[in-house]
Amino acid sequence: MLQVCGLPSGLPCSQLDSYLSDLVVCFSARRFDVVCAPDSWLGAASLQTAADTVDSCCVLAVFDSDDAALAALNYHSSAKYRLQPYPS
Repeated sequence: MLQVCGLPSGLPCSQLDSYLSDLVVCFSARRFDVVCAPDSWLGAASLQTAADTVDSCCVLAVFDSDDAALAALNYHSSAKYRLQPYPS
């Protein structure tokens, strides 16, 4: 599992699959999980925005194997976003 960073502000969660499609095609990313802060961390007004967009959320790329995740981390290059290890 890798964290996807540097995504554009306002990117709808519903568009993650198409925006990150190169990870699926080239590195066998299985899915993208969006983890948002609990409402105690966000104001009630921010909660709706966080649920609909990647703002204030952590996006995780889940791969078929550890080897695929390592390959993506080492060889992937994109001006649209960057990958980093996710602390477990």
